[in-house]
Amino acid sequence: MAKMLGFKQFVLYEMAKNLSGGRDSERHIEKYIVPHVGNSESPLKISRDINDDGIIISKGSQVIPHESANYEGRPAVYRPSSTKIPHISATVVRPNGYRTHHFVPVTAIQTPTENDGKHNYEHAVRALWNFSTKNKNLVTGNDGKLDLEKLKSEVEKSKTDETHPLHHIHSSEDEFGGGVKNSEKAKKTRHLNLRAAAYTVHSLANHEDIEEHFHKGSEMTVSGSGTAPLSRTYHDERVENDKDRHNKAKKEFDAKEEERLGDSNLFRRQYTTRSTRKGDAVVVGGVHISLKQTKAQGSSGGASESSAIIKHSLNVMRTRKKYNGTPEEFQAAVTETHKRLDEMREHMSEGRHKEADKILQGILDNPTWASHKGINQLHVHMAHESLSGAGKFKRATSKEQEETGSRYTSEQGPATHMATVPLENGKLSTNPEDVSNVTRLTHGNVAKLIKAGKIGRPTITAGKIPGSPQSAMRIPVEGKKE
Repeated sequence: MAKMLGFKQFVLYEMAKNLSGGRDSERHIEKYIVPHVGNSESPLKISRDINDDGIIISKGSQVIPHESANYEGRPAVYRPSSTKIPHISATVVRPNGYRTHHFVPVTAIQTPTENDGKHNYEHAVRALWNFSTKNKNLVTGNDGKLDLEKLKSEVEKSKTDETHPLHHIHSSEDEFGGGVKNSEKAKKTRHLNLRAAAYTVHSLANHEDIEEHFHKGSEMTVSGSGTAPLSRTYHDERVENDKDRHNKAKKEFDAKEEERLGDSNLFRRQYTTRSTRKGDAVVVGGVHISLKQTKAQGSSGGASESSAIIKHSLNVMRTRKKYNGTPEEFQAAVTETHKRLDEMREHMSEGRHKEADKILQGILDNPTWASHKGINQLHVHMAHESLSGAGKFKRATSKEQEETGSRYTSEQGPATHMATVPLENGKLSTNPEDVSNVTRLTHGNVAKLIKAGKIGRPTITAGKIPGSPQSAMRIPVEGKKE
């Protein structure tokens, strides 16, 4: 199960494992629990804080299932009379290393996913940048500039030399999907990401806006480690979407619970918070850089985010007067677009991405938007917003800006630059020098990339979570993926 689930996914996930006869629970035990019986390096973890007779077992604790006394290789299963949820007898290892025995409900066990052990490439860029700034004698040429070949050489040395700062042994669990650091997938994907990062770091260190930070030795951090308040537009769209999702999920869940228990299980209404995190960005010297893999989707968002991107883009177009016709005609087009967005969002939430995409393409094809050198301005502003998040984060007040020197209420703000990472379908590009570059994210630069076919037209496709009924709007960096 993914670390973070939307409310609807959470409800459906719980239902799938709890309902009626336990067949789903049995399949769940067979697929995820059985392979880790007695495994001291079990990847199974507690997905939420649980209370076992007054003892709180914290989220993130490791679960090592015990073998049944009667069935070799099978987990010991306890089925309380008060619930139909199976409990697994297990050793639970808390984050502080304390070990105790508990019967853990199957629904509280976070199971491995296909992404577990996959290295996140922004950490490779961060690690390689920070290594380079601290070891300039190893990676720079006579001109003092970062040398690509020397940097690649250090990456290859680190593969087998445990004393090298870039060796896998010195990485953190936080860099890997599911916190799985010591698997073969983790080691393989991390080294691949370091090799790709060499080209990106070289481009960054030699870019006119960033090279001074390399020479100063400025530390690079990963932006995704923090959260920041959302702007009003994004917050309002998310709240509205969550109400729709919550009400539909609750109605379906209550019907099943009433059938099973004879009574409706009432959930408190849940809204998402006014905060977000940007997981693919790095920050150096105050410059926020969005990292995008080559020929991968440059941006994707669910129903609420997609609607917010379009509404924010229309507001920017109004301010900059980037449209055809009179202001009155533009406002009429905006009003009609807002109505269509409600329809699009409903289709996306229900997974009807083909219907949602027809609406999106109709919105994009409105001649009001195409106003500059034949380039669709709504496309330009949507792409800029998706890549930068310029309107996503809450602005600071004048007083806050004066006190902090920042235009935003958090250190995590919008990206001002985009750097491509030369990976294609999880592999290092055959021509990494050609695809690793840095772009300052201005509307003009984004328009040029669109005209050159480097940023594709927004489309609505199947959601990014496997098995999710939801759709997502995607804006690819290297043209539309067929």
